Amino acid sequence: MTCSPARTRCTSPVRTAPPEGPLAERGFGYRPFELGLARFEAILRVILADYCGEGTSWTEVGTLIDLVDKWNVGLGGGTVTDAVWGLDGAVCIGAQPRIFPYSDIKCDTKAKPPMCGTAAQTQTTYNNSGVVWSRTP
Repeated sequence: MTCSPARTRCTSPVRTAPPEGPLAERGFGYRPFELGLARFEAILRVILADYCGEGTSWTEVGTLIDLVDKWNVGLGGGTVTDAVWGLDGAVCIGAQPRIFPYSDIKCDTKAKPPMCGTAAQTQTTYNNSGVVWSRTP
């Protein structure tokens, strides 16, 4: 992982992992051979907090997240919305993302996803456009 001197942005190459690898050991349980490549890439974006889908991580190692997904792999939990995710990045970002405030998150090649809104609006966004809903404990 490479970070800017002010530690405001970090970039990380996307890597896949075997079922016994670090992703499985941390309890995520997402397996590329069961989900398919597009869905697994989406999960990697969630884990890396790649909100814009551009390969930039907006999190740090050890940050806790809880996941709900449309594939019944995530265990749920969490109380504060991090983001609702589509296959290409975040559909919306919560008012309190994992590490960096919403105002600090920048997208280089496309518009930054909007804030998620109320709990009811976020639920509707997940139901209609999301595949994963990440939350912080």
